[in-house]
Amino acid sequence: MLKFLIVDDDQSIRELLKIILKKNYACNILEAENGEKALEILKTESPNIVFLDLSMPVLDGKEALIQIRNNVITKNIPVIIITALNEKEIISDLVEKGICDYILKPFDKTDTIKRINKILARKTSGKEKNETDISGLPRLMLVENDNKLRLQFHELFGDKFIIVDAKNGSEALTVFNQHFPRFIVISDKLSILDKKIITLRILEQIKNGEVSIYLLMHDKKSLTAKVFQFDGVIFRDENLQNFKNDLLSTLLKDEITT
Repeated sequence: MLKFLIVDDDQSIRELLKIILKKNYACNILEAENGEKALEILKTESPNIVFLDLSMPVLDGKEALIQIRNNVITKNIPVIIITALNEKEIISDLVEKGICDYILKPFDKTDTIKRINKILARKTSGKEKNETDISGLPRLMLVENDNKLRLQFHELFGDKFIIVDAKNGSEALTVFNQHFPRFIVISDKLSILDKKIITLRILEQIKNGEVSIYLLMHDKKSLTAKVFQFDGVIFRDENLQNFKNDLLSTLLKDEITT
C-alpha cells in the first residue's frame, strides 16, 4: 500500500488533497502542519511521496526541502511542491534543490493524478537505476546537430544533468538504449523525419511517465500544431539565464504550451 505525507498549514488544503489521493490510490496518508513536524515524521516513516507546501509557519517548505535532501535517510524521497505561485525563477531554484514536480493551488484533479502517476511509474518501472548515475543527477539526452549549441547546452546544464548527446534520429536510438535517460530534448533543427523516428520508436519502448520528450525550438515563428506530440516545448531564449530558468521549470511541467 502506498504512503503519502501531506505538509501544509492549511487543513482545508490537506483535506482536499486527501480526498483526491484516497479516491485514486490504496494508500495511508500522514499529515503535518509545518516543516518541523514533517521532519519528525520522516525520522520514522518513509512515504512514497511528500507533498510540501512552500509558505508555512515554524519551518517553511523551502527549508524543509533542504533538510530532507541533506539527510542520507530521506534524500531520495520524491517531493512535490504544492504552491499558489507560478514563477519560473522560484520553480527553477526548487529544481536545483531537488523537487520532483510541483502542483498549483487550487488543485486540478486530473493534472495532480497525472503528475503523481509519472513519479510512481519511475519508481516502480525497474529502470529507475538507469536514470541517474552515482552523482544522483538525472540523465538527459540532447539530440542536436549543431556542435556549438551542444557545447553551450553542456555549459549551462552540465551541473544539473548527466547529459548524453546524439546528432540525429538513428544515433539517438542507440544512445537511448545505452543510457535510458529520464529526459530527452530534441532540437527543432533536426529533420522532420529524424524527429518522428526518435519520438515514435522511443514511445514504443517505454511506459507512460518513464521518459519525457521535449522539443527545443530556436524560432517561435516555426511553432505549429505538430509540436504538440511532445510533452512540452522549450524556447531557446537569447538571454541564457532566461533559457536556463525556462528549461529547468519546463522539465517539471507536462503542459507547457497550455
